[in-house]
Amino acid sequence: MYEIEYIAGNGRDSLGLDGDLAFVGTADGLHESAWSYTVDYRSLSGVSRKARETTLELSTISDVAMDEYRRVFDRDMALGTPGTIVYRGEWSQRAYVTKVSVGKITEGRIKQVTLTVVLLDGVWIREHTTAFNLQVLSTGTNLDYPYDYPHDYTRMSLSGEITQPGYLPASVKIIIYGPVVNPYLILGDNKYQLNNITVPSGGYLIVDGRTKTIMMTAENGDTTNVFSSGERGNGQGSGSYIFEKLPPGVSSVSWPNSFGFDVTMFEEEAAPPWSISSSPQ
Repeated sequence: MYEIEYIAGNGRDSLGLDGDLAFVGTADGLHESAWSYTVDYRSLSGVSRKARETTLELSTISDVAMDEYRRVFDRDMALGTPGTIVYRGEWSQRAYVTKVSVGKITEGRIKQVTLTVVLLDGVWIREHTTAFNLQVLSTGTNLDYPYDYPHDYTRMSLSGEITQPGYLPASVKIIIYGPVVNPYLILGDNKYQLNNITVPSGGYLIVDGRTKTIMMTAENGDTTNVFSSGERGNGQGSGSYIFEKLPPGVSSVSWPNSFGFDVTMFEEEAAPPWSISSSPQ
């Protein structure tokens, strides 16, 4: 695994930036951070983290590698498909390499160039995914009614916990697997509800809090935009907002035992941490 790599916009080509053929050293520019804001009278407004430009110093001894890097960077720019810089296999951010400036070429053909990199997301992301499976209880494990009915009483809902390890609220992505009608789940104090929707058998529905989208995919691969099915209540903090962020720490999870789902939390940092901690189990 590379300490730092660039994954091309096609998702296939991976360029190691600290391998045998090329390296960027400590990549100091990746660790910088800055807020965008407007200074008002005794206050700030418009506080946000925007895309920013930085530079990386790349050295290589391979002409072939340098040509490949430049071509991949140029292809992503020309096609408008940003690549992704991955730091130590955990933290990532979408990026373009907009310029390659030649520094010096030493004896022995060592080439040093400066990469101008535009980091697009404003923050670095580390993903954590937890699966919650539909539980089928076998005969004899439920509450057995003393008469000969064809079914026993079953537990109609399930509960659990999930840990958000960041220090800021994190966007979440929820994947709900069909078949299920009008699914919902509760994370912490918020109910994530889908209305007037049927997720078919073999299909799944994705609620993505980062992109504010809700898409359903059928078993045959057809996709449908079902944004209107998401309950938005009175917006963020109302207790029923479909794109609510998850606060740091431990949150309870409850849902009807009628479907399985995955929850992905997008932990955010302004810069890749110098110390990398283990992901939560």
